[in-house]
Amino acid sequence: MGLGELGQFFAWVDREHPSPEAQRAVRVFLAGAGAEPWLTPSTPIAELSNQPDDEVRSAHLRLADGSTVKVWYRHTYVTQQVDVIEVTGPEPG
Repeated sequence: MGLGELGQFFAWVDREHPSPEAQRAVRVFLAGAGAEPWLTPSTPIAELSNQPDDEVRSAHLRLADGSTVKVWYRHTYVTQQVDVIEVTGPEPG
């Protein structure tokens, strides 16, 4: 298992200039998802998944200030790779 494509994480940082706390929360979550793709608080999105090949999941990460960062990623079963699809936020809580 592991992390694959992270370009959307870096695009988010360049586009939204999130706080160091928000960046850290996403990096920690993605590191965990790279080791365990079904990591809580992620949930599957059946409509975007291509079973039995891959699954798209989303996670809403709550920061200390109550705001939320949203992360979408694809877990490919054969390679056990996690690719970031999109990151948005933080949005006020």
